[in-house]
Amino acid sequence: MRREWRIAGAGAAAIGFGVVATAAAKDVPAQAHGGAMETCEGARPVLSVGDFDGSGVVDGADVEELAKRIMRRDDAAFFDVEGDGDVDSGDLLKVARSVGAKSTPLDQEIAAVFRVTERYRDIHNAIEDGFIPVTTSFQGHGVHWGRNEQIDTVFSLTRPEGLNYSEDGKLLAVFWAIKPDPRSPELPPAGFTGEEMWHSHQKACFFGYNEKNPSYDFRMLNFQECVPEAECPEGSYLEKFYMVHLWLFEHDPCGAFAGTNPRIRQGVPIETALARCPAEHAH
Repeated sequence: MRREWRIAGAGAAAIGFGVVATAAAKDVPAQAHGGAMETCEGARPVLSVGDFDGSGVVDGADVEELAKRIMRRDDAAFFDVEGDGDVDSGDLLKVARSVGAKSTPLDQEIAAVFRVTERYRDIHNAIEDGFIPVTTSFQGHGVHWGRNEQIDTVFSLTRPEGLNYSEDGKLLAVFWAIKPDPRSPELPPAGFTGEEMWHSHQKACFFGYNEKNPSYDFRMLNFQECVPEAECPEGSYLEKFYMVHLWLFEHDPCGAFAGTNPRIRQGVPIETALARCPAEHAH
């Protein structure tokens, strides 16, 4: 049965309760996962060329697809080949001029991920497929939604473990969460073809997470690191896991695989998740 989520007033969240949304800002300092601040400048498109269907080459079908998206005012970062935060005629001109250009294996992998996750732009589809909120809303991240199942050591390109949503239910990114390989626990997983930005979380506790009776109110959830396992509710603790985001839907001026997105201004500071960690702790 399809669940309907009420919108409680203008500009409020659509996840069954009202939270005032804040507009995303461009070109503001980014907050790294370890708490450090950085400024991201320059154009950083998701794809190197506009091979949106992942065929291996930019062709007329890609030009037509982008034209349709522009007509529908689709703002997905995936189509922003100029990397400037807008999907417009400038992108269309660039793709038209690049017809015949070959895409990279990484481009083709990213296109495959977009094809299987675009349906989650409707949050009801995510709920029907078993995704639930697993963290509160963090600045630079939004709300992390994960599959209601245990993660493992396997990287599956077209079955990411999670999704990042804004507080008002807009899909921002997808992410993969992988346990360390026992044979080489200090090495990040072998994932995409390229240099994606994996980071790790240590002694992580998902307070409020309940596999059998999940809450869809992210305000009832809390994520912290450096928590002794004995203080974490049963079934809510992970000793260590690796994670990587792919900002397919919300432009990230720090790059498609950046750990945080400075345009996401809602939520609590990420430092709250690290409050119990030693000062030298970093991801």
